Amino acid sequence: MEEKILITSKKSEQKSSNYTPTIIFAIITGIISYTGAFLEEELLIVFGAIFAFITILTVLANHKNNPGILTVTNKRVYGCTSRGERIDLPIDSITSVGLAPSYTIIIRTSSGSIKFSHLSNCNKYHKIISDMLIERQDKEKIQSTPQSTDQNVSIIEELGKFKELLDKNIITQEEFEQKKKQILGL
Repeated sequence: MEEKILITSKKSEQKSSNYTPTIIFAIITGIISYTGAFLEEELLIVFGAIFAFITILTVLANHKNNPGILTVTNKRVYGCTSRGERIDLPIDSITSVGLAPSYTIIIRTSSGSIKFSHLSNCNKYHKIISDMLIERQDKEKIQSTPQSTDQNVSIIEELGKFKELLDKNIITQEEFEQKKKQILGL
């Protein structure tokens, strides 16, 4: 069967990073640095340290809010988490799927959990993956309890023999019911 994309995140669905506080602070720091002739060197060092600290915090905050990119096909789930981790999971390796706050979908495997955050359509992802997991479970149930047609034929033949004995009044209705339960494993 050919791999077919069922759902994928699009760039337009992703939240853009907001670097406005960093840009404003950089402008203010630049103005202060330009007029640094009027300020002492220690003050410039303090402003530089504050600028670096705020820049790091802003980058970390934006990194945390960076949306994951996720694609689900009929064979696998792949993409990039909001932490930048590249993931490629065969559908058969997924054990469960869940939802969390901040538009987050959690995909669980036997080796752990993977979070894809800030997906505007995470409910659609959840439904598609859940449906695929249910379909897989149904197929596994059917495959785990196969009854051969030969076995079915022999059960029918055996029940037919006892029905014949009942019809000829060789066995009672009660004996027939007991044998029927025994043959059918009830």
